[in-house]
Amino acid sequence: MYDFEIFETPKALHGRISAFLFEKEFDKTDIERFNSIYHAISYHVAGGDEKMSDLDKILYIADNIEPKKNSRLYKEMLSQEKPEMDEWMKKIINIKRKKANQMNRVYNPLIDATLDALEDER
Repeated sequence: MYDFEIFETPKALHGRISAFLFEKEFDKTDIERFNSIYHAISYHVAGGDEKMSDLDKILYIADNIEPKKNSRLYKEMLSQEKPEMDEWMKKIINIKRKKANQMNRVYNPLIDATLDALEDER
């Protein structure tokens, strides 16, 4: 955990708390499946500093375009025949940065790490 998560944006902790609860409550007999779901849950708020799987990206995008958070992005994605996940990740990251800067808030440094990891994939 980072200080900014605790002191600046505690609601961002819901990803880490959800992953913790998932770890405690769900069956680990299929450890590969368990780990991929755990990883996606823990990365869905800000991403992370390592390569994200398709499941990670899907959950990240879904969390950030839900109609109550951003109806414009939601409608835009629905209008596309086949949205490109990495482009949507970058679009969301740029929106998060811009919003944080406009509100004079610290934003999660993992957002930059996520963008760097996406660039490294290419």
